[in-house]
Amino acid sequence: MNTIDCNKCGYSFDLEDARCGTIEKGDLLVQYFCCPNCRKKYHAFTSDARMRALVEQRKAVQLKIRAAFTKKFRKKTIQEYERKLDRIKQQQKKLLPGLKAAGEKILRQAENTSEGVQNADATRTDTTRPN
Repeated sequence: MNTIDCNKCGYSFDLEDARCGTIEKGDLLVQYFCCPNCRKKYHAFTSDARMRALVEQRKAVQLKIRAAFTKKFRKKTIQEYERKLDRIKQQQKKLLPGLKAAGEKILRQAENTSEGVQNADATRTDTTRPN
């Protein structure tokens, strides 16, 4: 279990018990989870169209690598897939800091708006994780 201590109220909770949600602002999708006690939002992941495309490419290459090992492809072919996966990871690594900063800014703005009031150009979706 992933136990988290809230920085705001000190409440200890399991990530599985946390309420999760998404804020969509323009091209950005900000995923977060909340403290079940005080509802403080914690950033989990932010993506834009480019990052989402890289995530899909990465999944596809990882499937190719698994299939290549299962079907005993040539070592050279597997290495080519692995190089492609490394390039995708490097591209994601370059994008992450900027996306994280933008996502945290959006979360801070959401925290500062009063309950029930949202930015006109932002969409918020809260969900509870299924057991």
